[in-house]
Amino acid sequence: GNWNLEPRGPHVTPSFYFGFTNDLLPVLVPWLQLNSLGLTI
Repeated sequence: GNWNLEPRGPHVTPSFYFGFTNDLLPVLVPWLQLNSLGLTI
């Protein structure tokens, strides 16, 4: 993944991009929601 330290698109704060395959979506999204520590996903 990549860190975006400057505003990019709709994100006005730093953000992190990573890609994953569609088969991981049902597992990855709930995990991110439970472990986001208040960050938006």
